[in-house]
Amino acid sequence: MMVLFVPTIGYACPYCAGQEGGQGTLLLMASMILLPFGIAGVVYKVIKRVNAREESELMDNEQALGENR
Repeated sequence: MMVLFVPTIGYACPYCAGQEGGQGTLLLMASMILLPFGIAGVVYKVIKRVNAREESELMDNEQALGENR
């Protein structure tokens, strides 16, 4: 069973993937190049959402403290 997966390991390197040519190779190389940007975009959005939530909670706490004085 593992023998079936060994040739695909060679496609992990862009140079090896470029040796075959074809549409699949282009797609594979494009995904290898673009995947980090997609991950970075998701992480950026998560960080912004967490930051906004923390700022909102901080503002609510400051308002609550102001009302108690």
